[in-house]
Amino acid sequence: MTSKEVLVYAFIKFLADDANSPETSEEMKESIEVAKQCLETAYKLEHGARPDLDLKNSLEELISNAKLKKVLTQDMKEQAERFKKEGNDLVNAEKYIEAIESYSRAIGIDNTNAVYFSNRAAAYNKLNDYRQAVDDCEEAIAIDPNYSKAYGRKGLALSGLGMHAEAIESYRKAIELDPTNQNFRVNLEIAEEKARESAANPMAGGLGSLLGGAGGMPDLGQILNNPTMMQFASQMMSDPNMQQMMSNMMNVVQPNAQPPSSDGTQPAPSVPGVDQFMRVGQQMAEQMQRENPDLINQLRNRFQGNNENGSSGNNPNSTS
Repeated sequence: MTSKEVLVYAFIKFLADDANSPETSEEMKESIEVAKQCLETAYKLEHGARPDLDLKNSLEELISNAKLKKVLTQDMKEQAERFKKEGNDLVNAEKYIEAIESYSRAIGIDNTNAVYFSNRAAAYNKLNDYRQAVDDCEEAIAIDPNYSKAYGRKGLALSGLGMHAEAIESYRKAIELDPTNQNFRVNLEIAEEKARESAANPMAGGLGSLLGGAGGMPDLGQILNNPTMMQFASQMMSDPNMQQMMSNMMNVVQPNAQPPSSDGTQPAPSVPGVDQFMRVGQQMAEQMQRENPDLINQLRNRFQGNNENGSSGNNPNSTS
């Protein structure tokens, strides 16, 4: 059976199932039968269902699983490659927004090439747009589950989001696929270290992720000596929403005292969980991002480390 025959038979089966539905009127059933016969005649197929044909996927599944792929001509493939190369050149020139546009044009022509999505993810990582980077990496992995660079770049993006456990998982998968890549191993060690720091300092997952981009807390002295940051902090603290968040934080750090038990003994104070600190810290970080995203981006660029610079796992020119 050719793929075309499978598709036609799947469509005929879809029509037959629809004709047998109790919701289908008699008039509509007659029209469906005419459509079936037209398909069978046009494609010179046997009349009725093929008893020896095992359709593993319904028509809906064939469509949802993107089995019906665009037919690419050689010219289209070459044009897509030109857009990819253009994107690579723009990344080298640190023109990341323009690079994303070029990669998007390549994807518009050929959305079955994992490299295009992975390279665009690398550009998103450079712009600290980690959510988009994760999405593109997942697209690349869906196309090619054995593409190690997609896992490596996903690890960078997840680290940027402060999701260190998930980043560690991605780096381990990248190493499994490419055991000789030293950059994956270095980035894995960094992610593991950041995970330990976050566990020791839960608030690092909020403000640290916002400013550091990899989950580490920036130097507090630098923040306190920054007039712009201090002015922004003053404005933030006058915001009722931020005041409520600080109140919530104090309740986490110093919860309300519990009344004595019936025997007169004072119960031990409850110890706040790590998840409570993380939640409050993340709320504060999100509030700061909403209030003044431009300032946050400036601060992030100032405090962000250069751990990922020079890593071939984030190099869009080193394609496979």
